[in-house]
Amino acid sequence: MNSDPLLYARCWEDSSVLRRALKIQPGMVVLSIASAGDNSFELLLDNAAKVVCIDRNTAQLALIELKIEAIRHLEAAEVRRLLGLETGSPKERVALYERLQPKLPARCVAHWADNMAQIRDGVANTGKFERYLAAFRRYILPLVQWPSTVRAMCALSDISAQKSLYDSKWNSWRWRTVFRLFFSRRVMEKRGRQKEFFDHVTEERVADVFMGRAEKALTQIPVADNPYLRWILDQANLVPDYLSDEHMPLIRERLDRIEILEADLVDHLAHCKANLY
Repeated sequence: MNSDPLLYARCWEDSSVLRRALKIQPGMVVLSIASAGDNSFELLLDNAAKVVCIDRNTAQLALIELKIEAIRHLEAAEVRRLLGLETGSPKERVALYERLQPKLPARCVAHWADNMAQIRDGVANTGKFERYLAAFRRYILPLVQWPSTVRAMCALSDISAQKSLYDSKWNSWRWRTVFRLFFSRRVMEKRGRQKEFFDHVTEERVADVFMGRAEKALTQIPVADNPYLRWILDQANLVPDYLSDEHMPLIRERLDRIEILEADLVDHLAHCKANLY
């Protein structure tokens, strides 16, 4: 079976910011880019009447279908272990998947049959972007930072202490040079993102943009409280709210409100507009 590559196994936007911005009211119908599904599931916490998950990438939709049945039939800790969000063995993850397989749509089963390595490895760690960031953590970061410096940075929640550590030990010429090479447009197009994602990028030096964002994250936002940055630097657990023991029962009750749509976003919006008149 030919299938699309899994580009994102996690959503890298802060869903709490998304939810505050949308201000969803009970009864609303929400259109959400499927991606890894995290943001779409989070929107159910605000009691949307329906969340339409749209994507043209079949691997992203297969991931959402897997998550739906996992949430429906497994305990919260089992879901997290299946996805690789908690410690578990490859054998355990395969066993959990096999419990779900009879419940999954045929297309979804065919997709995972071709990608069982992702199940064994914990699918939340196996998207193209996640593997790119993991390569940075495993192979690039040790070239420019001592492990003790990384541990010290990850433990900080005081901005002045972070900036002091960044200025005194972190921000070396080696760090700046290697970072800019790894997050250059050429390397990202090949290893981290799809090349067409850069079609409308106007910045000449993409690496400088990412360098600025990294510096802001390391000097202006508490690192210890930033799960996204912590995952990149030391693989700290990054578990979305909807998969917590507290929230998953509510998500399970509202799973039928999710509608999966394989379509191009622009085409779908044009179709919706045409049917308004």
